[in-house]
Amino acid sequence: GTNTSAVSAKFMINLASRMDDYYHAWGQMQEYLADLLLQEVSGHPGDLRFPDAARMIENVVDKFGTWQDWECVDMKKNLLTIEEYDTGRVLLSDFYAKTLNGAHQFKESVPFLRELGALDETDKGTDRVIIPNYLLARSNCIAKFTYHEVCCLSECEALLGHIERHFA
Repeated sequence: GTNTSAVSAKFMINLASRMDDYYHAWGQMQEYLADLLLQEVSGHPGDLRFPDAARMIENVVDKFGTWQDWECVDMKKNLLTIEEYDTGRVLLSDFYAKTLNGAHQFKESVPFLRELGALDETDKGTDRVIIPNYLLARSNCIAKFTYHEVCCLSECEALLGHIERHFA
């Protein structure tokens, strides 16, 4: 990413004006965040002080990951339509064909998929993409910060958490 502390305001404005080229759901995200911030501000009487604004931003960040997960669910649905025999895998050729048919996200190279641990090469000549490994890869995180990431939610973590609470 760009080191935003070392760029001009003009550069950042130009980048912001082209965000929909980089992130297909930019408009939807802006609407969601504007609505969420409006809810936060409308519930606050009087002037906003820095601690109030910081708390509101924390609330927005906390809720954003859950909202953003619709993209992951959509991605999973796309992959499951071409899943090979309920194996949790997709033929690599089908994976790339999905992009040619309009799915925006399936463009990663073979070496990159291998590095992610999302490439099954056990059957030589018929490589496959491992759906859960691909979905939960860090490359599908849309926001990456030093102490916080917005990534696809793991269905397994929610299930494991439920089991842990039940037996704790």
